[in-house]
Amino acid sequence: MGNNNTLITTGVMNAAPIERSTSVLAGKLAEWFNPHVPFIVGAGFVLLSVVFVTLNRLHVMHVDQVGAAH
Repeated sequence: MGNNNTLITTGVMNAAPIERSTSVLAGKLAEWFNPHVPFIVGAGFVLLSVVFVTLNRLHVMHVDQVGAAH
């Protein structure tokens, strides 16, 4: 499983058009504060995105309707 995880992570990092600064920031947060901080920050952003999508649900309701129309 470790090899699979490494290969998938490498493939995604190479395929993604974003900068690697996100992984650098996670490493720095762990170094500066605590190894748990990057996970807490990630969880915070997930919760923030859930709130954002919930508040804007009227703008994304068409996604389910288009899939059901086919």
